[in-house]
Amino acid sequence: TAIQETILQPLRAYNDLAVVAPKSELRTIYALESFSLPEGKILEISLHELNGGRTLTFTVDNKDLVRARAIDDLELRF
Repeated sequence: TAIQETILQPLRAYNDLAVVAPKSELRTIYALESFSLPEGKILEISLHELNGGRTLTFTVDNKDLVRARAIDDLELRF
């Protein structure tokens, strides 16, 4: 199986905190440049813990993007 890897860097991040308190949760939004994801291809997202060994990885496929909703009322502060 051939794998093609392209690194995507976020254009913007909302609520991108460096520290998450123990036993708490955090929701972060990353904006990527517009791209197409052909049927049968996946987007794999990996988050790595700084100075730690944990990695969170999840996948997004074409169906997930088609079902995504626009965020119209998101207030970004810079």
